[in-house]
Amino acid sequence: MMKLRNLHAPMRFPIVLASLALAACATTPGDTPSAVEALLALPVDSSRTYDESQVEQKPRLRNRPIVQRELERNYPPHLRDAGASGDVMVRFVIDEHGVPHSHRVVAPSTYPDFDAAAVAVLKAARFTPAKHRGHRVRVTSTVPITFRPM
Repeated sequence: MMKLRNLHAPMRFPIVLASLALAACATTPGDTPSAVEALLALPVDSSRTYDESQVEQKPRLRNRPIVQRELERNYPPHLRDAGASGDVMVRFVIDEHGVPHSHRVVAPSTYPDFDAAAVAVLKAARFTPAKHRGHRVRVTSTVPITFRPM
């Protein structure tokens, strides 16, 4: 049997958000900021980790040559000799300084050695920090790391 949500229970978050928006709109007569402007004026939550799609300025890789060198250096030799290739999807958090943390393989390769190598490559990466409302924020990102023999 499906349980219905108590319709009389307080919905705190939307009410707080609405009252903050109204309070921000209650300025001097003649000033009438829009609700969107009022919400944008709210402070950014620095303890939150945003999704990459939620930020205004996405992080960008700053040290592509170093990452390319790490990709070549961490390519497992026995897989390179065998001509094996693979793709690994890694999800991670980029902090306010552009450093990746909390690496997690979300789509492994058919070769487990590629998975470990992909995390090692990502640890060397540095990004421009993501920005939301002009502030540096933490953001989650998912990238493919591709191993192809040359």
